[in-house]
Amino acid sequence: WVAFGRERVTTDFRRLVESQDTSVLKGTLRHRDLWIGGLGFVGATTAWSAFLSFFPTMMLNDHYVSLRWSGSILALGIFVGGISGLGFGWAVTVTNKGNPILVGLGALMAASFTAMTLTGSIPILIVLTFLNGIAWGFWPILYSVPFHLPGIRPRELAMGIAFIMMMSSIGTTLGPLLTGLLQEATGDLRLSLLLVSIGPLSVSGAGMFLKATSPPKREAVTAAAAQTSDN
Repeated sequence: WVAFGRERVTTDFRRLVESQDTSVLKGTLRHRDLWIGGLGFVGATTAWSAFLSFFPTMMLNDHYVSLRWSGSILALGIFVGGISGLGFGWAVTVTNKGNPILVGLGALMAASFTAMTLTGSIPILIVLTFLNGIAWGFWPILYSVPFHLPGIRPRELAMGIAFIMMMSSIGTTLGPLLTGLLQEATGDLRLSLLLVSIGPLSVSGAGMFLKATSPPKREAVTAAAAQTSDN
C-alpha cells in the first residue's frame, strides 16, 4: 500500500476536511477566556521586549551605567522568572487561587518596570529586577488557560495554545515598535519606557475577568465522574 496505493481524495472528502478545520477554529475562538488570557500576555510581553531593546541604552545615556551591568540586571530577572513560574504553578494547584495571584503579579510587574526607569542605583535595580522576575510567575497560570476551557476538544486545545503563543508574539513585536514611536514623538526615551511599563496591568485585568485559571479540585472531579457513571 505504501508503494502502490494512494488515498482517494474526493470532492466530498475535501469539503469535509475544510468544514472540520473551520469548525475547529471557530470552536476555539468562541471561548471568552482564551481572548482574555491572550490579551494578558500582550501587555506583559510588550513591556518586556521594550525593556530588552531600550533599557540598556537609557541607563547608559541617563545614568552612565555600563551595558554589561544593564544586561546582567535584565538577565537576573529572566532567571528568577523561570524559578518563579515553577513556584506559582505549584501554588495554583494547591490553593486554587489563580485569579488573585494574577492580579497581584501583574501589579508587581508594572510597578517594578516603572521603578526601574526612575533610578540609576545598581543595588536598587537588582532588587527591582528580582521582584520583576517574581512577577513573571504569571506565565504558567495564563499559559494553562486553554486547558481549563469548558468543553474544549483535543484539536481545539492545540489551536488554543497556538493562539496564546501568537498573542505573546504580538506583544513581543509591539514592544520595540511602540517604544520607538513614543521616543520619536516625545524625544524622551525614559518617558517612553515609563508609559510602556503599565502594559503588564493586562495580567491583572486577566486575573479579574477570567472565569477559571486553576484545575478543578479533586472532589469536584470525583463528583462529576460519579454523576456520569450513575447516568
